[in-house]
Amino acid sequence: MSTFTIDVLAIQCGVSTANLRAWQRCGLIEPKCDAQGHRYYDFTHVTHVTQIVRALANGIALGNVAEHLQGSETCSCAGWQEVQALLLENCRTDTPGGLRDSLWRLGRELPPSLLVNQVIRPLRQRLLADKSVQASLWRIRLDSALTEYATRVVAASRKRPGGTLLILGMNLLDSLEPWLEAIRYGAEGLRLEVLAGAIALPPLTAGMYEHIIVWNDIPLSPQQAVLFRAWQQEGLPVIAAGSSKVQTLQPQT
Repeated sequence: MSTFTIDVLAIQCGVSTANLRAWQRCGLIEPKCDAQGHRYYDFTHVTHVTQIVRALANGIALGNVAEHLQGSETCSCAGWQEVQALLLENCRTDTPGGLRDSLWRLGRELPPSLLVNQVIRPLRQRLLADKSVQASLWRIRLDSALTEYATRVVAASRKRPGGTLLILGMNLLDSLEPWLEAIRYGAEGLRLEVLAGAIALPPLTAGMYEHIIVWNDIPLSPQQAVLFRAWQQEGLPVIAAGSSKVQTLQPQT
């Protein structure tokens, strides 16, 4: 049977090594040991981690996951609103240290994709929809903490031996979105590069990066669409993302 290090297991399962270590401390995962006492993981761990991620994705609090996996009927499903409320309370009370601590704790407990898509993005949408001065202040506090968190994720990713992923925006309505994508891809084993601003016509060429994500909040202009199709025809490893990714990928007729 194939065996893995904790780094390989994390990549296999789309989670971070910090997630796996936090789940080990909770008793959810237990590595195996060989005759020399070296720890290792195998495909049984992949299956178990998948079950943990599925439970978390359903909104079950980390402390209740073990009971849930054992088939207990007593554990409750906290849902994502409770997690969002924790961060919102940190924003309201003007405790930057508490907000940073909460983000780091959630980053250890939750896979990056769940943290971004189920917690951060919905909370920010709620704050963006509220036009009050207070809500704007809370969102700015949250965005400041998220930017700091994302830069740490990006810096940590550069210690890896994997390929490089560039994240950039061509049409940005929300300048934080490329940073949120960096957090989301932080567990993919890639070295991350983020351009913190929109570039309407970026001069991308083959061989610059192994992977490129192009974020768009609005449909591409005709000139941008021509450029994007040219990248695809040249074989550049570009992926469209954002609220207008469907329009981006429409073939020319």
